[in-house]
Amino acid sequence: MLSALATRNRGPHLNKCPSVPLVTNLFKVDFQEEAKVYLYAARTEPIIAFDNNKKLRAMLINSRKIIERLIGTYVHTGRMVFGTKGQYCSIGEDVTFNIEFEGQTYSIFLKLVKAIVLKDLHCADKRRSGIVFSFLNSMLKNFFHQIGYS
Repeated sequence: MLSALATRNRGPHLNKCPSVPLVTNLFKVDFQEEAKVYLYAARTEPIIAFDNNKKLRAMLINSRKIIERLIGTYVHTGRMVFGTKGQYCSIGEDVTFNIEFEGQTYSIFLKLVKAIVLKDLHCADKRRSGIVFSFLNSMLKNFFHQIGYS
């Protein structure tokens, strides 16, 4: 619709200019506002340096089946992991599992930090709305990465 309007409303002096396709990164996302998402802080033993998030990311991707069994469908950003299940532990407790990665055994600890309600996206408190925004942003980035967008 935009391109039709743009070409129809062009003045005679603009007819010599080429049309440019317009692309946007805005689209509507619907979600159940009462849904909860659980925020976990990830750490490992042996410790992976904080400037090596690529290694932790690779470990989390390689552990997808284990993590989904423990905390449900999840997305991660840096050392935060957002999961859809929180019934295995209370806030402050760890969900722990071991994996073999690059010839070494690692223990991964996912500490349940808090439960987030998605309707908090509309909250005036920027800390509460920001964590929901961070989850949605991570979810979309992970989705696009999985389908080959960059």
